[in-house]
Amino acid sequence: MLRLTPRAKYRIGFTLPQFRDPFWVSVAYGIEDEAQKSGLDVAVKNEAGSYANLGRQISQVDDMVQRGLDAILVAPVDRVGISSALDNAGRAGVKVIGAGNLGNSAAMSVGVTFSHLVVGERIADFLGEKLGGKGNVVMLKGPNGADWATLREKGFKQRLAAKYPGIRILEEASLNPDRASGQSVMEDWIQKHGDRIDGVFSAVSLSAEGAVLALRNAGLNGKVLIGTSALSEATLEMLKAGDIQFCYAEPGQLVGRLAVQYAIRTLEGRELPHTQPAEGGLPLPRKVVYVDQPPYTPENADEFDPFTLDWAPRGFHP
Repeated sequence: MLRLTPRAKYRIGFTLPQFRDPFWVSVAYGIEDEAQKSGLDVAVKNEAGSYANLGRQISQVDDMVQRGLDAILVAPVDRVGISSALDNAGRAGVKVIGAGNLGNSAAMSVGVTFSHLVVGERIADFLGEKLGGKGNVVMLKGPNGADWATLREKGFKQRLAAKYPGIRILEEASLNPDRASGQSVMEDWIQKHGDRIDGVFSAVSLSAEGAVLALRNAGLNGKVLIGTSALSEATLEMLKAGDIQFCYAEPGQLVGRLAVQYAIRTLEGRELPHTQPAEGGLPLPRKVVYVDQPPYTPENADEFDPFTLDWAPRGFHP
């Protein structure tokens, strides 16, 4: 999409889930760099700090409305819980754009993300094909209340049931996406099931990295297949080492850039191209842009430059 020249120097702000996650740092970079190149003022930069901090994110949205910003770019930690705050923003005349996560609010004019159903389906296809349609897997799911986590789980389970009925889910857990949580849960499952675990679905790579650490400590790394999403530098190294075998690409930088461009389009009443209804039967937002990229595997890990669309530059901090 061509970069638009806005008719005014709009003031925008954003609130994202957590900056300890490299994906959200990349989204923040995409927003900030695209805004600078487009002549916008990023007046407010926020993180909720955790998917458990809905109240903090609501306060951040309310504050940006009080500051009189023209548009708010938001990745809700809870698509339903954030609704009233987004509705209030819309009533105040502030444009609301989804950036990575979507919200259940008619005030969200458009969202930019990737198909979380497809993420789950592709991880299921990877594990199903590599295991020959038979085996035992465990699921490191995302946090409760996050639409992306729900959709990835749904896509994974539906694809297993439809194509790989011989694969059994031994365990599943909802958790905040971070290494420590992934490692702790995986350690418990290894102690309980040992080498009966053939594969791991990890909704996000930070949890997968924790699972790798647990498997390494148990001498099982490389023997248990791991499929995940959202490439980080640590995940890339684990891919190259063969400890993680599949990572769906989440182009965070691209998501941030497109969110800015669609904010400009929304502010100026321009056409919103390449949009479609929200997936998974979700009623809102009514218009969503879904981006896609090929997955990373040990075989192609050296073929792509993740700094082009995925990662923020080294040393960048929102």
